[in-house]
Amino acid sequence: MKKKELEVKSYLSFDEAMEYVEGVLHSLKQGTAVVEMENEQITLTPGNKTVQLEIDAEDKRDSQKFVIKLKWRKDEGDLEDFSGEEEQ
Repeated sequence: MKKKELEVKSYLSFDEAMEYVEGVLHSLKQGTAVVEMENEQITLTPGNKTVQLEIDAEDKRDSQKFVIKLKWRKDEGDLEDFSGEEEQ
């Protein structure tokens, strides 16, 4: 299957951003989340699979950044280590 990627970038107030993130989290907890931008969308279905959690926090002189990344296999295969796995 061909790789499908969608990146959403927007300038929002902190409260609006938290509301958006909370909506995505709520959907993921229900088992499915849809990420949409213009006329493109990706449906994510983690279910109760084991996930890889990655957190990146950065504090620069004039800005800060906080990134949460979750990764899981679509199939029921074992998720012990994603390292060395090429993105497709």
